[in-house]
Amino acid sequence: MASATSLPESSSEYRVRLADSADTDALVRLINAAFIVEKPIIDGDRINAEKVSALFETGKFLLLEEGSQLVSCIYAEIKEPRRGYLGLLAVGFCAGLEEVAFCASADDASNGIRNMQ
Repeated sequence: MASATSLPESSSEYRVRLADSADTDALVRLINAAFIVEKPIIDGDRINAEKVSALFETGKFLLLEEGSQLVSCIYAEIKEPRRGYLGLLAVGFCAGLEEVAFCASADDASNGIRNMQ
């Protein structure tokens, strides 16, 4: 059985990592594609490169990649010592994604956070 911090053995082509500024364009494409259903009620795109850059200043994006392809992301931000925010969950199409455990250890991901918004 795979631990909460590792991917299943059958999914060795998947990789979880933290994003950096070089991932900005890929994040913008993935998030806007995932939130396309909001187009009728929101003018323009859900996010742009400037907004992603600003989010890098306050939190972190956790990425899931299949090979070199970004297939999923989530944004996490610590608001105060025991509160945090999770948002911008975006999942692109990828065969076999249901087999992947997209998670991180409580110590790495939450820093003791007890409440999420």
